[in-house]
Amino acid sequence: MDELLFLNGLLLSRLVFIFNDGRLSGRAITLLASVQAALCLLLFTPGWPAVILAVLVLLVHMATEYGSNENWLNESRILSLLVILVATTALRDQLTLAPWLQAVLTELMSIFGSASANIDDFLSPALWFLLGFLLVANETNLLIRSLFHRFNLEPRVRTDPARLASQWMPGLFPEKTAQVHGSIHHFQCQTRHNSVYQDFTHRCLIA
Repeated sequence: MDELLFLNGLLLSRLVFIFNDGRLSGRAITLLASVQAALCLLLFTPGWPAVILAVLVLLVHMATEYGSNENWLNESRILSLLVILVATTALRDQLTLAPWLQAVLTELMSIFGSASANIDDFLSPALWFLLGFLLVANETNLLIRSLFHRFNLEPRVRTDPARLASQWMPGLFPEKTAQVHGSIHHFQCQTRHNSVYQDFTHRCLIA
């Protein structure tokens, strides 16, 4: 259950990737890495395994957001999770639930009338459900983004840069601006000619 609590906290903090296709800002990266490192140090009993895991989390995020090519950003984020999962599995025997958290969970179970129940049996089903939900909500989303990017399936809006520039900055594209004004003048002349012709036809019919 110790690892389940940590992984759920880890995946909850990674939900920030849903709203950020590009690189995170320096402040966001620092905050994300600090939250995940704090999870390592608070959830597990103080000692070298928890410190190693916290340092690894910091290094993985710095390498992912600063060191990786932006073209491979989604793949790097998925890889960062895999690295942390492997490290957590390798340190599993040395990582134990912090005494203060154990006491809090025991007290909560007594409040809800389940003091005699085993903590693992009581919380594990809910934690597994939450873990599956978070994997689908965020990590699967990263995988889909990666596949769309690799196969050029990302939605794109095609625009003519020259046309947009001529509309918003006519001074930079005088030839385009002249063409636009010429078209408008031709349309106005054609409209005026049609109006005169209709007026002449109407007068002839009355006569």
